[in-house]
Amino acid sequence: MVIENSFEKGDLHLYQGNSEQILNTFENEFFDSIIIDPPYGYGDGAMEGKLKKVIDVDFNRRLVFEKITEKTKKDASFVIFGRGMNLYKDAVILEELGWIFKEEIVWNKMRNSQPYMKIHRTHELALVFMKGDKKINEVWMRDYYENVPNNTWYFNKLKTDYKNIIDAIMERGIDKVLSLVHEKDWKQSTVYLKKTGFFEGKRNVVARDDMDIYGAVKKRLKTIINVSRDVKTLHSTQKPVYLMRCLIELVSNENEKILDCFLGSGSTGVAALEVNRQFYGIELNSEYYEIAKKRLIEIQKNKQGALF
Repeated sequence: MVIENSFEKGDLHLYQGNSEQILNTFENEFFDSIIIDPPYGYGDGAMEGKLKKVIDVDFNRRLVFEKITEKTKKDASFVIFGRGMNLYKDAVILEELGWIFKEEIVWNKMRNSQPYMKIHRTHELALVFMKGDKKINEVWMRDYYENVPNNTWYFNKLKTDYKNIIDAIMERGIDKVLSLVHEKDWKQSTVYLKKTGFFEGKRNVVARDDMDIYGAVKKRLKTIINVSRDVKTLHSTQKPVYLMRCLIELVSNENEKILDCFLGSGSTGVAALEVNRQFYGIELNSEYYEIAKKRLIEIQKNKQGALF
């Protein structure tokens, strides 16, 4: 039997079984976006025990990527996490299959995930690919207080932005500063300063156009996303929901179909449901399938309850 277990309700579709086989059950050109964190395939002896079961699972990478390419629309996006040589090999395969590399995202975990290594490993990579006319969206990060409330790095950066704005007002006057505000932003909850003119002649200020006069807390998404892992960890390679939400908003639009065929604990699905996408998840491991299913059904119930 190809699909060992399944759950389908509304925007949530979950399947337990082998991704290589389950992908064949979907029609071609079905999905809008793929977001996956596949097993890294370190090789024999690299991992032992439970961690090996999720990180070092062997699968036919080219075959899976070929099937994914068939099942995605002509205009589609593909985000893949990884590290080391297999990630670079994956990039070559995807390029050969017609995917165009667009961006490299660094997830700064804000902590050391390998404390006994000589070089402390504190990041992972996510490569963004597109095909057809699919475009990367403009994404504004949620405010720092919501993201990591106890991290001094964010508060120091916030303080710097305030100081830059105050210095500009003191140096040039409020009328000059306000003349450099984007007119279209007056109706929004935040107001952003134009880069041209505002930073002219200020040698010690990094020129950027995402400073907010009234809050200085919302920032354009950067290629380095700084966020700690979620407090409750259900999977050894679990990604923060905040991180996945940023990536989903970057590469997809509301109501589009998102596929994660290496579901794990379901963080991609949580993020997808939160930002109104249709989510399809496939997981080989029965234990993690049940964990993800329970987690995602709860998210779906809470969201539906909030609508009524």
